[in-house]
Amino acid sequence: MNEATTQQPAELPKLPRMPRISANLRQHIEMALAEDLAPIVVTDAEEARELAAQLKNVSDSARFLEEERKRFTRPIADVKKRIDAYFNTPKDRLTRRATVLKAAIGAWDRKVAEAARRAEEEARRRAEEAERKAQAEADAIREAAEAEAAELEERARQANDPDVRETLAHQADEARAQGNAEAMVTETAAVTVTTPVAPARASDGLRRTTRHAAVITDPMALLQAIIDGQVPIDVVAFKTDWLQAQARAQKGALSIPGVQYVAERGISA
Repeated sequence: MNEATTQQPAELPKLPRMPRISANLRQHIEMALAEDLAPIVVTDAEEARELAAQLKNVSDSARFLEEERKRFTRPIADVKKRIDAYFNTPKDRLTRRATVLKAAIGAWDRKVAEAARRAEEEARRRAEEAERKAQAEADAIREAAEAEAAELEERARQANDPDVRETLAHQADEARAQGNAEAMVTETAAVTVTTPVAPARASDGLRRTTRHAAVITDPMALLQAIIDGQVPIDVVAFKTDWLQAQARAQKGALSIPGVQYVAERGISA
């Protein structure tokens, strides 16, 4: 049964009108762009207090600019989300349909390839069987020819007439040659070149690809290979989130082999 048709938004959303840039926002931007970024060396407590007050003002201004940025981008982000949904709904449907089609075509390709493999094995088996039979026939022909030649040679040895002996010896050589020739013809006729049977596919215009991938089946064995230097350590991505959580929880008491506790101090306004 086919899955029910997925509904998509009826129409594309309209683009929002951009908010106006207020005088206050423009002033904050101008002040931010005019800030001096040169390093400062504090010489006394009074100067440190002044810089602390400036830091608070800078932080407040940065927070204000961030809120204004969100005020400008939030409507755009909302519209973008709705536009993405408008297109992603049918695209997702097509992607899922493509997955179904690829699975069906892939199964058929495997079936065709298996049939071709079996046909090739059967052709090879028949060729080998034919070659064995032909070899047996050729051996039988040679044996019969050798027996005939041996009989002629024996008669030649027993003959008193030199001409008869020569004739019989010549006939023995001819029997051997004739038997060997017939055997070679039998062997040659049985030689079959088995050509691999290519999977028969229709001209569907699709491109078949093979993706080679590595799947970790034994993490500890892989870790040992890294320790032994057989595999570079770059293949491992350390999960530092867990380590950072442990550092925050245990603070100076953190004790993990290969990990150093560091206290990074900061200032906020």
